[in-house]
Amino acid sequence: MSIEIKYAVEMYNQACLAEEKGQIDIAELYYLKSRAIFEKAGEISGAQYLNEANSLNALAFLRWSRKDYEGALCSAKESAKIMETYGAQSTSADADFIYSTSCELMDQILYEMSLVSTR
Repeated sequence: MSIEIKYAVEMYNQACLAEEKGQIDIAELYYLKSRAIFEKAGEISGAQYLNEANSLNALAFLRWSRKDYEGALCSAKESAKIMETYGAQSTSADADFIYSTSCELMDQILYEMSLVSTR
């Protein structure tokens, strides 16, 4: 595992810890940093799309919990796009889970957005 990937994993873990402590803004920054590092590492060494998409799903959940529906939807859509682009490279259960999570997130967020807009 490269230094960059270890750092990205550490950023992801820090995001999870910050989220648990209620430090939502800090958690968001760590998720964004994690995603960016995974994206860059994937360009260099390949096959980091699962980690990148997973970071985006975590970010989508975080934003959704804050009722930042636009931000959550954007993150979930980016995750789904990554999985649609690269998912065929991996037929693993992890890839299927990450993609289905993205799709379910989008459906739920759109549903909640429709409820908010009808009030």
